[in-house]
Amino acid sequence: MDSLHEPSEYEVCDACTTPARELRRYAGDAICERCEGLFTAVHALFDNKITDEEEIVGTLAFVQFAFHPTVETASNYRRLEVVKIVDEVPVMRLRKMAILVVAHERSDIARAVDIEVFSRHADPSEVSALYERTLMERGIHYDQCSGGAIAWSMRNACLTITVKPEKELHPARVPYFKEEYSRGRIYSFAPPSLVRDICRTLLGSANKRTLSGYAYALGDHGRSTKMTSEKTILGCTAWLLGEKDKSQKPKVQRPRIARVLNNHLLKPLDKPLLSEDGWSPEDTIWRDAAKVSQRLMRVGSFVQLSDTESFKQHFG
Repeated sequence: MDSLHEPSEYEVCDACTTPARELRRYAGDAICERCEGLFTAVHALFDNKITDEEEIVGTLAFVQFAFHPTVETASNYRRLEVVKIVDEVPVMRLRKMAILVVAHERSDIARAVDIEVFSRHADPSEVSALYERTLMERGIHYDQCSGGAIAWSMRNACLTITVKPEKELHPARVPYFKEEYSRGRIYSFAPPSLVRDICRTLLGSANKRTLSGYAYALGDHGRSTKMTSEKTILGCTAWLLGEKDKSQKPKVQRPRIARVLNNHLLKPLDKPLLSEDGWSPEDTIWRDAAKVSQRLMRVGSFVQLSDTESFKQHFG
């Protein structure tokens, strides 16, 4: 698709009002690549009747916050699960937990295991099962453990539990273990049962009456907000198109967002239109946008974190 102007010029996207180097003609508007991807994803969600709230939020966060959101790059985001592909759009959802095996430099030999827990509804038994499965897949033993270290931290809205053996392989010995992890009690990792119990203690309870641990600081995905799929999709889209920007007054911003939603989504999908002449605080779409905003931002932060990690890995 041809650009509307020279690449060196910047104009404002008619949909999100963000300056862009290149705009494309879409349903009568000049829109940026991000908004084109957003509308494509929204149509795919509606057309394929995707109703799972976490899949809707995960998909729209991915297409908006990923550096290069494509079917080919979707699997690079280990904190997100690719559920399926619909109309060349990857349907994504944020996992409750993920594991990263930290290897020695220029080697696949493990020196530590990072267990990341993103949801307050993560089951410690499922966490330990994933940990055990990861160790078995990597040939890392844990049955005869004589000691070790388990540390934890709360950063980036994530509980990270780091597991290390009692003794780490000397860098000079690492090249001799290309095929399998070193045997011996001092190199054994902590048993899954210990990881399960520590995880349970660290999570504690997010209940206001029995508040303990770190669960309160984690995401609440894994439990539905009981919004309909249509409300979730339109709420996410409204927030991404500018409802998140509090620098503009609602009387200016919301009629613009309503026009964009009408033109690009509601008319083509033959759904009731929003008023473009004004707005009311009682309009449900703005309440829906507020409800989904925290989940959308949380998933977006993990998408951007993966991009940052990938950049550091390749460029130092």
